[in-house]
Amino acid sequence: MRCLYKNSQYTDDQAWDKECDRFSDSWQFAGFKSDFKKKHDFMTFDFFGTSVFLQNTGASIEAFTNVCPHRSAQIRSERRGCGAMVCPYHSWTFQAGGQIKSIPGVTDFELTESEKAQTCLEAWSVETCGDLIFIKKASAGPNLKQWLGEYFYELESIGNSLGERIDENSMTIEANWKIIVENSLENYHVNTIHPNSFAKLGAKDREMNFGGYHSGWETELNEKTFKSAKK
Repeated sequence: MRCLYKNSQYTDDQAWDKECDRFSDSWQFAGFKSDFKKKHDFMTFDFFGTSVFLQNTGASIEAFTNVCPHRSAQIRSERRGCGAMVCPYHSWTFQAGGQIKSIPGVTDFELTESEKAQTCLEAWSVETCGDLIFIKKASAGPNLKQWLGEYFYELESIGNSLGERIDENSMTIEANWKIIVENSLENYHVNTIHPNSFAKLGAKDREMNFGGYHSGWETELNEKTFKSAKK
């Protein structure tokens, strides 16, 4: 696979800033619906430098910037948990839609109902594909089905076929995101780097398919692996 980018696009800060803006305005995978079975279940994560949390508000699974509009304290400090949306600094409480539910000593603020309605958590767009949750910051633009295009139903099938989580692992890789994507999509290194795992599947390198916002790569498994998978 040849490099599609200039060297500077892997190291330039301005290129990275532009990419983060584009990522925020496009749909990104954020979690699984099965992780939010109970009301108040939440999960927090970093979204290209912005702390965001997903929350089962009782009405639906919603996403918000992890900042209280009062004095900018973080609403969530834990990776995941279950609890109402309450700012730990001054106990401002929020409800579905990110709207204010209660403010201790609210009469001291002299807030009008209109001002209270505007003092809310910053909401993100949320849509699902099977058990998969996607979010984006901008409300304008294509919906998730339009964004995923021909891959929507494939991902929906995969998401609906997932069983119980057995294990979960994460890692931080000190590299530009494009290098990670390129490494995942090319098959040339498999025999050298993964001789006892992926190489045994017998996957052959194929041409990439480009369409809309996405690209795809498919291959056939060797006959031995295919027969073993069918058992």
